[in-house]
Amino acid sequence: NITFEKVHFTNVKKAHHMEFAGSKNIRIDSCIFDGFEPRNLKSNTNYEAIQIDILQEGHFPNYGSYDGTLSSGITIINNTFKGLNRGVGCHSAEIGRYFEDINISQNTFDDITGYAIVATNFRNSVINNNTIKNAGAGIYFRHITPDYVNYYSGKASSVTTDVNSQIKGNTISLKKTAFANTPYAISVYGEKVSKTIKKSYKDDDTGKKITVKILKGDYRVKDLSISGNKINIQTTGYGIWLRGVYGSSLDKNKITYKITKKSNNECDGIRLENSTKNKITNNSIADNSKTVLLRDGIYVKIQSSDNKLEKNKITNVKENGIYISESKEIK
Repeated sequence: NITFEKVHFTNVKKAHHMEFAGSKNIRIDSCIFDGFEPRNLKSNTNYEAIQIDILQEGHFPNYGSYDGTLSSGITIINNTFKGLNRGVGCHSAEIGRYFEDINISQNTFDDITGYAIVATNFRNSVINNNTIKNAGAGIYFRHITPDYVNYYSGKASSVTTDVNSQIKGNTISLKKTAFANTPYAISVYGEKVSKTIKKSYKDDDTGKKITVKILKGDYRVKDLSISGNKINIQTTGYGIWLRGVYGSSLDKNKITYKITKKSNNECDGIRLENSTKNKITNNSIADNSKTVLLRDGIYVKIQSSDNKLEKNKITNVKENGIYISESKEIK
Protein backbone atom coordinates (compact mmCIF):
# COMPACT_ATOMS: atom_id res chain seq x y z
CA ASN A 1 0.00 0.00 0.00
CA ILE A 2 2.63 2.49 -1.11
CA THR A 3 2.22 5.11 -3.87
CA PHE A 4 5.04 6.96 -5.62
CA GLU A 5 3.70 9.92 -7.57
CA LYS A 6 5.52 12.61 -9.61
CA VAL A 7 8.97 11.56 -8.40
CA HIS A 8 12.03 12.09 -10.63
CA PHE A 9 14.53 9.21 -10.36
CA THR A 10 17.72 10.15 -12.18
CA ASN A 11 21.46 9.48 -12.67
CA VAL A 12 21.70 5.91 -11.39
CA LYS A 13 24.99 4.04 -11.70
CA LYS A 14 25.25 0.27 -12.18
CA ALA A 15 21.88 -0.49 -10.58
CA HIS A 16 18.09 -0.28 -10.89
CA HIS A 17 16.37 3.04 -10.25
CA MET A 18 13.74 1.23 -8.17
CA GLU A 19 13.33 -2.39 -7.07
CA PHE A 20 10.50 -4.28 -5.38
CA ALA A 21 10.59 -7.80 -3.92
CA GLY A 22 7.87 -9.43 -1.86
CA SER A 23 5.74 -6.29 -2.23
CA LYS A 24 1.97 -5.89 -2.56
CA ASN A 25 -0.29 -3.10 -3.79
CA ILE A 26 2.32 -0.66 -5.09
CA ARG A 27 1.45 2.24 -7.41
CA ILE A 28 4.03 4.18 -9.41
CA ASP A 29 2.27 7.04 -11.16
CA SER A 30 3.52 9.97 -13.28
CA CYS A 31 7.19 9.53 -12.36
CA ILE A 32 10.26 10.14 -14.53
CA PHE A 33 13.15 7.69 -14.85
CA ASP A 34 16.30 8.81 -16.68
CA GLY A 35 20.08 8.96 -16.41
CA PHE A 36 21.83 5.59 -16.36
CA GLU A 37 25.46 4.50 -16.28
CA PRO A 38 26.13 0.80 -17.03
CA ARG A 39 28.64 -1.41 -15.24
CA ASN A 40 31.12 -0.78 -18.03
CA LEU A 41 31.02 0.40 -21.62
CA LYS A 42 30.52 -3.16 -22.89
CA SER A 43 27.81 -4.12 -20.40
CA ASN A 44 24.29 -2.72 -20.58
CA THR A 45 22.28 -5.74 -19.51
CA ASN A 46 20.00 -6.62 -16.60
CA TYR A 47 19.20 -3.15 -15.32
CA GLU A 48 15.50 -2.41 -15.53
CA ALA A 49 14.70 1.07 -14.23
CA ILE A 50 11.87 -0.55 -12.23
CA GLN A 51 12.61 -4.16 -11.34
CA ILE A 52 9.82 -6.35 -9.96
CA ASP A 53 11.75 -9.02 -8.11
CA ILE A 54 11.47 -12.20 -6.06
CA LEU A 55 12.79 -12.78 -2.54
CA GLN A 56 15.15 -15.59 -3.50
CA GLU A 57 18.41 -15.71 -1.57
CA GLY A 58 20.71 -16.60 -4.47
CA HIS A 59 19.41 -13.66 -6.47
CA PHE A 60 18.49 -11.10 -3.78
CA PRO A 61 21.02 -11.61 -0.95
CA ASN A 62 21.36 -10.07 2.51
CA TYR A 63 17.69 -9.48 3.27
CA GLY A 64 17.01 -11.84 6.17
CA SER A 65 14.68 -14.81 5.90
CA TYR A 66 13.34 -16.04 2.56
CA ASP A 67 10.10 -17.74 1.61
CA GLY A 68 10.07 -16.92 -2.11
CA THR A 69 7.30 -14.33 -1.80
CA LEU A 70 6.56 -12.69 -5.13
CA SER A 71 5.23 -9.20 -5.71
CA SER A 72 1.59 -8.66 -6.68
CA GLY A 73 -0.80 -5.82 -7.33
CA ILE A 74 1.85 -3.60 -8.93
CA THR A 75 0.53 -0.68 -11.02
CA ILE A 76 3.01 1.25 -13.18
CA ILE A 77 1.10 3.95 -15.04
CA ASN A 78 1.67 7.32 -16.77
CA ASN A 79 5.46 7.25 -16.25
CA THR A 80 8.29 8.36 -18.56
CA PHE A 81 11.44 6.28 -19.13
CA LYS A 82 14.19 7.88 -21.20
CA GLY A 83 17.77 7.05 -22.17
CA LEU A 84 17.97 3.75 -20.28
CA ASN A 85 19.14 0.18 -20.72
CA ARG A 86 15.75 -1.37 -19.86
CA GLY A 87 12.43 0.01 -18.72
CA VAL A 88 10.22 -2.16 -16.51
CA GLY A 89 9.96 -5.80 -15.49
CA CYS A 90 11.78 -8.79 -14.09
CA HIS A 91 14.36 -11.15 -15.52
CA SER A 92 14.14 -13.74 -12.72
CA ALA A 93 11.45 -16.04 -11.34
CA GLU A 94 10.83 -19.28 -9.47
CA ILE A 95 9.22 -22.43 -10.86
CA GLY A 96 5.50 -22.59 -10.10
CA ARG A 97 5.26 -19.07 -8.63
CA TYR A 98 3.83 -16.10 -10.48
CA PHE A 99 3.71 -12.32 -10.36
CA GLU A 100 -0.04 -11.60 -10.22
CA ASP A 101 -2.07 -8.52 -11.14
CA ILE A 102 0.69 -6.47 -12.71
CA ASN A 103 -0.55 -3.45 -14.67
CA ILE A 104 1.97 -1.67 -16.92
CA SER A 105 -0.04 0.88 -18.87
CA GLN A 106 0.07 4.34 -20.46
CA ASN A 107 3.80 4.77 -19.98
CA THR A 108 6.27 6.31 -22.45
CA PHE A 109 9.61 4.61 -23.14
CA ASP A 110 12.04 6.61 -25.26
CA ASP A 111 15.57 5.70 -26.37
CA ILE A 112 15.85 2.33 -24.59
CA THR A 113 18.88 0.33 -25.77
CA GLY A 114 17.49 -3.06 -24.67
CA TYR A 115 13.85 -4.01 -24.23
CA ALA A 116 11.29 -1.67 -22.76
CA ILE A 117 9.29 -4.28 -20.80
CA VAL A 118 10.13 -7.84 -19.73
CA ALA A 119 7.45 -9.95 -18.02
CA THR A 120 8.74 -13.22 -16.53
CA ASN A 121 6.10 -15.45 -14.92
CA PHE A 122 3.32 -12.84 -15.12
CA ARG A 123 -0.29 -13.98 -14.65
CA ASN A 124 -3.59 -12.08 -14.68
CA SER A 125 -1.72 -9.03 -15.89
CA VAL A 126 -1.96 -6.32 -18.57
CA ILE A 127 0.58 -4.42 -20.66
CA ASN A 128 -1.62 -1.89 -22.40
CA ASN A 129 -1.47 1.44 -24.24
CA ASN A 130 2.23 2.12 -23.73
CA THR A 131 4.29 4.16 -26.19
CA ILE A 132 7.72 2.68 -26.92
CA LYS A 133 9.96 4.84 -29.15
CA ASN A 134 13.41 4.12 -30.59
CA ALA A 135 14.00 0.94 -28.59
CA GLY A 136 16.29 -2.00 -29.29
CA ALA A 137 13.37 -4.33 -28.43
CA GLY A 138 9.83 -3.82 -27.21
CA ILE A 139 7.93 -6.24 -24.95
CA TYR A 140 9.25 -9.64 -23.86
CA PHE A 141 6.65 -11.90 -22.19
CA ARG A 142 7.97 -15.29 -21.04
CA HIS A 143 7.17 -18.23 -18.78
CA ILE A 144 10.74 -19.46 -18.52
CA THR A 145 14.14 -17.99 -19.39
CA PRO A 146 15.53 -19.64 -22.56
CA ASP A 147 19.01 -20.12 -21.07
CA TYR A 148 17.56 -21.09 -17.62
CA VAL A 149 19.61 -18.38 -15.91
CA ASN A 150 17.83 -16.69 -12.96
CA TYR A 151 15.02 -19.32 -13.06
CA TYR A 152 15.03 -20.88 -9.61
CA SER A 153 13.87 -24.26 -8.35
CA GLY A 154 10.35 -24.44 -6.97
CA LYS A 155 7.38 -26.79 -7.32
CA ALA A 156 6.65 -28.36 -10.69
CA SER A 157 3.20 -29.33 -9.36
CA SER A 158 2.32 -25.62 -9.12
CA VAL A 159 3.25 -24.82 -12.72
CA THR A 160 0.39 -23.59 -14.91
CA THR A 161 0.49 -22.56 -18.55
CA ASP A 162 -2.60 -20.33 -18.28
CA VAL A 163 -1.37 -16.74 -18.00
CA ASN A 164 -4.75 -15.00 -18.59
CA SER A 165 -3.02 -11.78 -19.68
CA GLN A 166 -3.10 -9.22 -22.48
CA ILE A 167 -0.75 -7.00 -24.47
CA LYS A 168 -3.02 -4.45 -26.10
CA GLY A 169 -2.97 -1.06 -27.79
CA ASN A 170 0.76 -0.42 -27.51
CA THR A 171 2.63 1.74 -30.04
CA ILE A 172 6.15 0.40 -30.61
CA SER A 173 8.98 1.66 -32.81
CA LEU A 174 12.33 -0.13 -33.08
CA LYS A 175 15.70 1.05 -34.32
CA LYS A 176 19.21 -0.41 -34.37
CA THR A 177 20.86 -0.07 -30.94
CA ALA A 178 23.46 -1.96 -28.91
CA PHE A 179 20.85 -4.69 -28.32
CA ALA A 180 22.80 -7.86 -29.15
CA ASN A 181 19.94 -10.21 -30.08
CA THR A 182 17.55 -10.15 -33.04
CA PRO A 183 15.25 -7.14 -32.47
CA TYR A 184 11.53 -7.72 -31.90
CA ALA A 185 8.55 -5.55 -31.05
CA ILE A 186 6.76 -8.28 -29.07
CA SER A 187 8.28 -11.65 -28.14
CA VAL A 188 6.56 -14.44 -26.19
CA TYR A 189 8.53 -17.46 -24.96
CA GLY A 190 7.66 -20.79 -23.37
CA GLU A 191 8.75 -24.40 -23.76
CA LYS A 192 8.20 -27.97 -22.65
CA VAL A 193 11.12 -29.25 -20.58
CA SER A 194 11.31 -33.00 -21.22
CA LYS A 195 13.75 -33.83 -18.42
CA THR A 196 15.15 -32.10 -15.34
CA ILE A 197 18.06 -29.80 -16.19
CA LYS A 198 20.85 -28.45 -13.97
CA LYS A 199 22.38 -25.13 -14.95
CA SER A 200 25.37 -23.38 -13.35
CA TYR A 201 26.43 -19.81 -14.01
CA LYS A 202 28.24 -16.90 -12.33
CA ASP A 203 26.11 -14.12 -10.92
CA ASP A 204 27.03 -10.79 -12.54
CA ASP A 205 26.75 -8.79 -9.34
CA THR A 206 28.17 -11.09 -6.65
CA GLY A 207 30.54 -13.17 -8.78
CA LYS A 208 29.29 -16.28 -6.99
CA LYS A 209 28.48 -19.55 -8.76
CA ILE A 210 24.77 -20.30 -8.79
CA THR A 211 23.29 -23.67 -9.71
CA VAL A 212 19.60 -23.94 -10.58
CA LYS A 213 17.52 -27.04 -11.25
CA ILE A 214 14.83 -26.72 -13.91
CA LEU A 215 12.25 -29.39 -13.20
CA LYS A 216 10.62 -31.38 -15.99
CA GLY A 217 7.31 -29.75 -16.93
CA ASP A 218 5.19 -27.72 -19.32
CA TYR A 219 6.32 -24.09 -19.30
CA ARG A 220 4.45 -22.97 -22.39
CA VAL A 221 2.30 -19.83 -22.55
CA LYS A 222 -1.50 -20.13 -22.89
CA ASP A 223 -4.35 -17.60 -22.98
CA LEU A 224 -2.37 -14.53 -23.93
CA SER A 225 -4.15 -11.92 -26.05
CA ILE A 226 -2.01 -9.66 -28.26
CA SER A 227 -4.24 -7.15 -30.02
CA GLY A 228 -4.44 -3.67 -31.48
CA ASN A 229 -0.72 -2.95 -31.28
CA LYS A 230 0.89 -0.56 -33.80
CA ILE A 231 4.44 -1.59 -34.63
CA ASN A 232 6.97 0.37 -36.70
CA ILE A 233 10.35 -1.23 -37.35
CA GLN A 234 13.38 0.63 -38.70
CA THR A 235 15.78 -2.32 -38.55
CA THR A 236 15.64 -5.94 -39.63
CA GLY A 237 13.91 -8.04 -36.98
CA TYR A 238 10.60 -9.61 -35.97
CA GLY A 239 7.31 -7.83 -35.46
CA ILE A 240 5.61 -10.42 -33.23
CA TRP A 241 7.56 -13.59 -32.35
CA LEU A 242 5.88 -16.55 -30.62
CA ARG A 243 7.80 -19.55 -29.28
CA GLY A 244 6.12 -22.24 -27.19
CA VAL A 245 2.71 -20.52 -27.21
CA TYR A 246 -0.71 -22.19 -27.49
CA GLY A 247 -4.36 -21.31 -27.12
CA SER A 248 -3.59 -17.61 -27.59
CA SER A 249 -4.55 -14.92 -30.10
CA LEU A 250 -3.05 -12.21 -32.30
CA ASP A 251 -5.70 -9.85 -33.61
CA LYS A 252 -5.76 -6.46 -35.36
CA ASN A 253 -2.06 -5.73 -34.96
CA LYS A 254 -0.47 -3.41 -37.54
CA ILE A 255 3.18 -4.12 -38.37
CA THR A 256 5.02 -1.74 -40.70
CA TYR A 257 8.66 -1.86 -41.75
CA LYS A 258 10.67 1.13 -42.96
CA ILE A 259 14.23 -0.15 -42.81
CA THR A 260 16.99 2.41 -43.39
CA LYS A 261 20.00 0.16 -42.81
CA LYS A 262 20.33 -3.56 -43.48
CA SER A 263 21.69 -5.88 -40.77
CA ASN A 264 22.35 -9.61 -40.57
CA ASN A 265 19.18 -10.31 -38.57
CA GLU A 266 16.23 -12.21 -40.00
CA CYS A 267 13.10 -10.29 -40.84
CA ASP A 268 9.55 -11.72 -40.42
CA GLY A 269 6.39 -9.82 -39.60
CA ILE A 270 4.81 -12.57 -37.47
CA ARG A 271 6.85 -15.66 -36.59
CA LEU A 272 5.61 -18.85 -34.85
CA GLU A 273 7.82 -21.65 -33.54
CA ASN A 274 6.67 -24.69 -31.54
CA SER A 275 3.29 -23.02 -31.17
CA THR A 276 -0.16 -24.62 -31.51
CA LYS A 277 -3.87 -23.77 -31.56
CA ASN A 278 -3.36 -20.03 -31.88
CA LYS A 279 -5.60 -17.60 -33.79
CA ILE A 280 -3.78 -15.16 -36.08
CA THR A 281 -6.51 -12.89 -37.45
CA ASN A 282 -7.05 -9.43 -38.97
CA ASN A 283 -3.40 -8.40 -38.78
CA SER A 284 -1.75 -6.02 -41.27
CA ILE A 285 1.89 -6.50 -42.31
CA ALA A 286 3.80 -4.38 -44.86
CA ASP A 287 7.30 -3.26 -45.79
CA ASN A 288 7.38 0.38 -46.91
CA SER A 289 11.17 0.54 -47.15
CA LYS A 290 12.86 1.86 -50.29
CA THR A 291 14.45 -1.58 -50.62
CA VAL A 292 12.10 -4.27 -49.34
CA LEU A 293 13.85 -6.48 -46.74
CA LEU A 294 10.87 -8.08 -44.99
CA ARG A 295 11.45 -11.75 -45.82
CA ASP A 296 8.07 -13.32 -44.92
CA GLY A 297 4.83 -11.76 -43.77
CA ILE A 298 3.90 -14.73 -41.56
CA TYR A 299 6.40 -17.55 -40.93
CA VAL A 300 5.18 -20.74 -39.22
CA LYS A 301 7.82 -23.37 -38.41
CA ILE A 302 9.08 -26.19 -36.15
CA GLN A 303 6.16 -28.36 -35.07
CA SER A 304 3.61 -25.57 -35.05
CA SER A 305 0.24 -27.24 -35.61
CA ASP A 306 -3.47 -26.42 -35.68
CA ASN A 307 -2.98 -22.65 -35.95
CA LYS A 308 -5.67 -20.56 -37.62
CA LEU A 309 -4.61 -17.82 -40.05
CA GLU A 310 -7.51 -15.70 -41.26
CA LYS A 311 -8.19 -12.26 -42.76
CA ASN A 312 -4.59 -11.03 -42.52
CA LYS A 313 -3.37 -8.41 -45.01
CA ILE A 314 0.23 -8.81 -46.20
CA THR A 315 1.88 -6.49 -48.74
CA ASN A 316 5.40 -5.77 -50.03
CA VAL A 317 7.44 -8.75 -48.87
CA LYS A 318 10.76 -9.96 -50.25
CA GLU A 319 9.99 -13.68 -50.41
CA ASN A 320 6.67 -15.08 -49.10
CA GLY A 321 3.40 -13.71 -47.83
CA ILE A 322 2.94 -16.84 -45.72
CA TYR A 323 5.67 -19.47 -45.29
CA ILE A 324 4.97 -22.76 -43.49
CA SER A 325 7.73 -25.27 -42.65
CA GLU A 326 7.83 -28.42 -40.49
CA SER A 327 4.25 -27.78 -39.41
CA LYS A 328 0.78 -29.17 -40.09
CA GLU A 329 -2.94 -28.59 -39.78
CA ILE A 330 -2.73 -24.91 -40.58
CA LYS A 331 -6.14 -23.43 -41.42
